[in-house]
Amino acid sequence: MRVGLIDDERLVRAGLRCLLEPLPAVVVVGEAETVDEALALAEVQAPDILLLNTGIAADAGVHLIERLRCDHPGIALLVARGARPGAEVRQLFERGVAGVLGRASAPEELGLALDTLARGQLYVSPDISGRMVSKFTRRNGGTEPREPRFTNRQRQILRCLGRGLTNKEIAADLGISVKTVETHRARVMRALGFRRGHQLLQFAIRHFDADR
Repeated sequence: MRVGLIDDERLVRAGLRCLLEPLPAVVVVGEAETVDEALALAEVQAPDILLLNTGIAADAGVHLIERLRCDHPGIALLVARGARPGAEVRQLFERGVAGVLGRASAPEELGLALDTLARGQLYVSPDISGRMVSKFTRRNGGTEPREPRFTNRQRQILRCLGRGLTNKEIAADLGISVKTVETHRARVMRALGFRRGHQLLQFAIRHFDADR
């Protein structure tokens, strides 16, 4: 996969390049420091994924994300460093970001995040999703949200999601149609009150990955 690096600190970009270049499936196609340089990088190099820091002058970072989503919808955006749990993370996904890495992310997580985006899926660092759940729990009197009763098939699908499988891979693994997988996913999301796919993905990772 072709990856571009966007960060206003040269040392950060150099560190990210050192982490990425040993990965066999990754080619770093360029770096950018400013919004204009980032837009030029997207236009000229057409990377598959852009790894960026929303800390590029805050408002400018938001503007950059919106421009990239509008002008280059085929490029997946992975945001690192500047994201916080809660509303800011939700806003990033609403603006079209495909993945978020937290400050506490391990270096090895970068490759996992890129692989996830390359498969067309969304990614949120476990440290971010964990803090979001903790914050939700505190707001609800210290109790975990009640888990609905799932059918055996729905639990199978959730376990597959927790393993990082796509709908097509789940269908093949369980011997059912992709349409059936989509139907069960939709029902589970309604039961949980989720509106976005990444919410279901993180729920499956948190509650069902170790259950397989």
